[in-house]
Amino acid sequence: MPSTPGARDPQSAPAYLRTADTAALRVRRCRIARERPLLEEMLDTWERATTEEVVEQAVAERLRRIDNRRMDYLRSLFGAFCPDADDVEARCMLYYSLLIGNHFIAAGHGARSRADVVKLALRRLGAH
Repeated sequence: MPSTPGARDPQSAPAYLRTADTAALRVRRCRIARERPLLEEMLDTWERATTEEVVEQAVAERLRRIDNRRMDYLRSLFGAFCPDADDVEARCMLYYSLLIGNHFIAAGHGARSRADVVKLALRRLGAH
């Protein structure tokens, strides 16, 4: 079998070179073994980030559709007695913000209960 010019038969190399190649291979294997946990963590982070991004985008799109349907419904309700489109839109936004954000607000209302304050707000909007 003809040999390729410049090709090296590992067995024909001097023993000190074979030992050096083996030592270099061991060093590489140790380095890979030490770096593997870091590589695994990097890949896990990348996987979570790319997966969560896709999931978050899908959830955001679904929430947007739901919010738009709810706002359309509110527009039909407020539009029945408010002739001004700006007034309708403002009332819809305030009502929906109250509906969604009420449980996030921890503030007290003095002598009034939360339920009383929400009823007052709804009355002001013409929604109750």
